[in-house]
Amino acid sequence: MYALKTKKDVLKVVKEKNVSFIQFWFTDVLGVQKIFSITPDELEEGMEEGMGFDGSSIAGFCRIEESDMIAMP
Repeated sequence: MYALKTKKDVLKVVKEKNVSFIQFWFTDVLGVQKIFSITPDELEEGMEEGMGFDGSSIAGFCRIEESDMIAMP
């Protein structure tokens, strides 16, 4: 088990362990599990800026007119 306290710690372990992809898991408002994956190359920016996704594709999140959303780890 790692004590990952900072973004730098996370990036270091991802590189050391030769991680191929990272999965982010969350639930929609109905409690249904949702998952999206990114590559290690996308991780640093994702931790800083978040990862964009279409919120209208997830039940109960938002209308299509307001669908640009950002997931933050």
